[in-house]
Amino acid sequence: MASAVIASSTKSPHVLAIPFPELNQLIPFLEFSYRLAFHGISVTILTTRSHSPPLQHFLERAKTESLDIRPLHIPLPSDQKELQEDIPRKSIPLLVYSFRLLAEPIEQWIQEQKPRPVCIISDFYLGWTQQISAKLAIPRAVFHASSAFGACVDNSLWTNMPHLGVKTDDEFFIMPDLPLQIAFRRTQISRTAQTFQRFDPVLEFMRENRLLNLQSWGALINTFYDLELGHIDHLHKTTAKPVWPIGPILPPWDFNNSKDKSHPCFHWLDSQKPESVLYVCLGNHLALSEEQMMELACGLEAMDKPFIWVNYSTTAIPKRFAEKVDKTGSGFIIRGRAPQHLILSHQSVGGFLNHCEWNSALQSIAMGVPMITWPISGAEFCNSMLVTELLKIGVQLCEGENVVPNREDLERAVAEIMGKDCAGEERSKAKEIGELARRAMDERGGSSHESLNAFADEIHELNLSSEQRNPNLSL
Repeated sequence: MASAVIASSTKSPHVLAIPFPELNQLIPFLEFSYRLAFHGISVTILTTRSHSPPLQHFLERAKTESLDIRPLHIPLPSDQKELQEDIPRKSIPLLVYSFRLLAEPIEQWIQEQKPRPVCIISDFYLGWTQQISAKLAIPRAVFHASSAFGACVDNSLWTNMPHLGVKTDDEFFIMPDLPLQIAFRRTQISRTAQTFQRFDPVLEFMRENRLLNLQSWGALINTFYDLELGHIDHLHKTTAKPVWPIGPILPPWDFNNSKDKSHPCFHWLDSQKPESVLYVCLGNHLALSEEQMMELACGLEAMDKPFIWVNYSTTAIPKRFAEKVDKTGSGFIIRGRAPQHLILSHQSVGGFLNHCEWNSALQSIAMGVPMITWPISGAEFCNSMLVTELLKIGVQLCEGENVVPNREDLERAVAEIMGKDCAGEERSKAKEIGELARRAMDERGGSSHESLNAFADEIHELNLSSEQRNPNLSL
């Protein structure tokens, strides 16, 4: 990315960016803010924590590029702070609910600024910021770290609540107001929606919070036109608001294979045949059971293909299996964090088994790697449907938090996307879409690059209009 900041004859526009602290939401939000600042825009990032490693890294990067990005620390009340530590999925509704307590200090801070921010950009979990936007007459853009399909489903779910019409978890219902007729079960939507009860203050707030997003000035989506044109257009039509697809938002090194590969797994990967390695990473939100670990290990052993298995779980990989892998070199086990973006970009990797959280799925899409999915929660079900049924760049292994994956099913899934005798539809389509992802972010006319430029131009126009209305505040 070019380091020169665009010059302006007027004072740089100022935006207030309010991310949600859950990592899968926070990291793409920060990366987007970093890119926005390259357009001559001053960005204030709100943080509720005095020390956040992702934010500190982000601020250090911005400083090296002389970007005008600054933190704004507004802490949560002392009795709410523990909700932020290692946020488990089940506590996200409570954390979202507690964040509403920031409304008054945020509003006060905005009113003290001269000039005020010309725009608020906030995560879709923070729909209540739309009320601040309306009260202070400052446009607000909602940031979706998800796919456009996921955003369409979320809007329909909370608007229509179709799951309240079925009596059991196994009963199917049609999600209304989508471009295609798609059936869901109650277990395939968010836990918050599954447990929704009227007159419950937290759950009623969660619904209102989501619906407030529909009143926003527009939506920023972590996707690209060639991936989801139909759902991007549908969002625009159903909300009657602008939609800016600005993805894939990935760390800047994701399209560059020349960056640091000092991790020992790369020496092992270099010794493998092209597209022969299955990469297995099931995230850090769910601790797999011993039974799940054992069946997964047996499936990897039986498939007769090399693999990298990243284990975040507190449950250990079966000891005898791990010892055999280390001895034979049939695979490579990583305990803890791994350089996923670089692993997926390696020529030896031919498949990716994951829970289909959008950041991981989008990395795989951008690298042209077909997927085997195991969704366990609401958004992951949407992503898995997109990957396997709509895009056809992967196959689903199983679903649900407590299911034990069948080793024979894993063998079949691997053979389907990586086998020598497979039709190769998922593999060829994944490669094709990976190339489209690269083109989307190309600074020479890529669709997402141009979409980000268009959004930045809108911010500059807002700034110009604000200065014309209040010339004394720009001095």
